[in-house]
Order: sequence, then structure tokens, then C-alpha cells
Amino acid sequence: MAINIGNLNILLTLQQKSRFLDAGSTADSVWFTVGTIWGQVEYSGGSESFGSDQIGVAEKIKITVRYRDGITEKHRFLDGETIYDINSLPAKDKGRAYLMFDCSINK
Repeated sequence: MAINIGNLNILLTLQQKSRFLDAGSTADSVWFTVGTIWGQVEYSGGSESFGSDQIGVAEKIKITVRYRDGITEKHRFLDGETIYDINSLPAKDKGRAYLMFDCSINK
């Protein structure tokens, strides 16, 4: 699949979750910035669900970035104040030039 590099026009912040024990030996976690990466954010509809007497709406979001080793679902992307959680391991193109992630907005 050919991707136009000009479409990677959003500078995303890549963060990774780190777990630690606080002073009271309670497990806690914090997000820290790994770096920035140019990407494309595509919204492609959504779905609704009903459970626990609540209606939920989930947007389908695909984020494409240049290939970079080590990005997993333990990472997330930021675009300003919008947080995109990575839902699954990335799809790789055959030439290992790009990674495509299914994401959701963290609310």
C-alpha cells in the first residue's frame, strides 16, 4: 500500500506508560514522552453499544506513522490535548516504511 508522505502532516507526541511503586508501596503509573513523530489521523465512522443501562459511542480512528521499532499498545499518541489510545499491535506495510494503528480517543 503506497502512502503519500505529505499526508503525514500532524506532529504527534508519542508517550509510554511506566509503572512504579510509590512511597506507600502502592503500584502507580505515569506517562512520559518518548518523542515526536509525524503522522496521519483518519476518522472512519463509529459504532454504538448498549450496556449497563448506558449508550456508548466509539469512533474508529486510524493513525499512520513512519516505521519505528517498539511502538506497542503500551504507548499512546497525543495531538494537543487529544489523547489517542492504541487498541492493538500495528499493521505493517510490506516495505516496513509505515505503521498503521487502530486507536480510540481517551475520554
